[in-house]
Amino acid sequence: MLRKCIFILVMGTVVMGAPAVEAANYVIDQDYSSITFRINHIMGFVMGNIPSFSGTIEMDDKDRNLVGLKSVIDVTSVNTYNPMRDEDLRSKRFFYVEKYPQATFVAKNIGRKSVTDDLTLHGVTKEVTFDMEFLGKAKDQYGRTKIAFSLKGKINREDFGITTNVMSQDGKPIIGDDVELFIELYGVQK
Repeated sequence: MLRKCIFILVMGTVVMGAPAVEAANYVIDQDYSSITFRINHIMGFVMGNIPSFSGTIEMDDKDRNLVGLKSVIDVTSVNTYNPMRDEDLRSKRFFYVEKYPQATFVAKNIGRKSVTDDLTLHGVTKEVTFDMEFLGKAKDQYGRTKIAFSLKGKINREDFGITTNVMSQDGKPIIGDDVELFIELYGVQK
């Protein structure tokens, strides 16, 4: 019994004495952050971006590890540099922004080189894993502390219920299923 009490006392001291993670909070800097994508179209690719999004980043300043990431993405802002195509993407045939104007991105499993997120798009939530690279931490010319990360990943649009396609005259789908995502995140410390 005495051994058990000593063990509990020692373990309690070790746990209580463990240093807490010192997480710093950052707001996504819209001026420097970007979400871009590309998808196969016939024989090449269509490139685009979603310029309107916001969110927060938590980072362990001591170890320079990502601790948390949340973002809300305004899907109505999708831009492929072709107004007719963008309107089609916003329609019921694709993103259906009238019903699903936003997508969300919440980190749930964070490693040193990758992050797995719950991505909610078109009313469907799926886990998506991105390769991640921490690019650094510095003070800008105004004395604001900033951090930067790059994320690269791929989703299958059909997994999110976006299944519309058109067939070419030789019977091949014109639009690919896989969408490559490239996310550049700058954060400004709160």
